[in-house]
Amino acid sequence: MFRAVFYGLISTAFFLILPSISHADAAVGNIPDNAYPTNRSYGSGWECERGYSQSNAACVALDVPAHAFLNSGGDRWECERGYRQVNRGCEEIIIPANAYLRDTGESWKCARGYRKSGNKCDLIKVPARGYLSKDSYETGWACERGFQASGNACLEVKVPNNAYFVDSNYGNGWRCSRGFKEERDECIAVTVPEHGHLGYNGNEWDCNRPRSRSGENCVMR
Repeated sequence: MFRAVFYGLISTAFFLILPSISHADAAVGNIPDNAYPTNRSYGSGWECERGYSQSNAACVALDVPAHAFLNSGGDRWECERGYRQVNRGCEEIIIPANAYLRDTGESWKCARGYRKSGNKCDLIKVPARGYLSKDSYETGWACERGFQASGNACLEVKVPNNAYFVDSNYGNGWRCSRGFKEERDECIAVTVPEHGHLGYNGNEWDCNRPRSRSGENCVMR
């Protein structure tokens, strides 16, 4: 009885795995030239060898152009350093004077003190009281502290009494101290009325609650 059950199980297992064996044999039998079996139960069961790429059910040799090499996967090509892909070839990157090849090897960058202009690098003309700056994308330079850009020059910022210098390319380059407000090119004292106080920015005044502003006074409503 036991022997009959045992042989029955063996027969059942054999017939269960027979289709997969037949499928594997069929897959191996259908492997195209320049390919190898993957021994996986999914997919086509094969992959192309290095230097070939799959095209339908075949492996086609890669046409690697001059100044190119196969990538790590072996199924594509990449251009050498100093070249970039143009259509199906690799074109040399022409580096202009005062420029260098970037770390990626696929483009160039102007040297410090020069700015890209089309396919060349133009010298950045830094005015007196100015210095080279990466933060100034348009001009490539910035003014020293106490000076402000005006066209192609750095002009001294004239800070009036009761004001302080503001390092900015916008505005007049200075700001009134707390308790003073700008009027023309001067900083005049803020006159705080009775029941009032200096506001948050210190250059205007607000009324103490519950009073509200009426002209230049604080009144009850």
